[in-house]
Amino acid sequence: MNAKALLVGVVLASAFTSASALSVVPGYQPQRGQVPLVFRPCFPDGPTGSPNRTYGCPSNDHVDNVGIELDEPVVITGPAMRTIDSTDGTFSRLSLGMVHLVSAMLNIDATEDGFVVFFTSDVGPTYQFALHGRGQNFFTAYTSPDSGFSLRTFNSDGVEADIIARVNQVRVFALPEPETYALMIVGLAAIGLIVRRRKTRR
Repeated sequence: MNAKALLVGVVLASAFTSASALSVVPGYQPQRGQVPLVFRPCFPDGPTGSPNRTYGCPSNDHVDNVGIELDEPVVITGPAMRTIDSTDGTFSRLSLGMVHLVSAMLNIDATEDGFVVFFTSDVGPTYQFALHGRGQNFFTAYTSPDSGFSLRTFNSDGVEADIIARVNQVRVFALPEPETYALMIVGLAAIGLIVRRRKTRR
């Protein structure tokens, strides 16, 4: 295999397997590969969760589960693009986790202006944004596979406050299993070997 083909394989492997810190970008910016988070049909015989925790799945994958946890009993409502809500109508904390999760986009519906949201994860750093009470608080979080992320809301005095009315239009993107990439890299190596042999025979 020539150096160029080997370099391509190494770059692809590192891009898909390297860990990166949390990054959060405000605004409506759907990413390629992101699909709506749904709750039916998802592994009907799978985990049921607890009052404050439930599970969903990507609309194109009804096997991998997405863990959703609030500081209040969680309620899932809405049509195709589901909405995360709580039984008393407001909450301040949300954690989202999924095996091989790479990015998630969501829209936070705040009860009023003057509050902030903090995004954190196991791999840091922390991001802080102001929230608008009129809704349309879109954010896209990029995180290391298997780490997930959390968000918390605070009032202007820095006190944690239940000001999230709901979280809408959740979309997620996760990498396939590592074995899939191992096979892909092997395939790239095989293609490079075939190309080299063809050049040698000429």
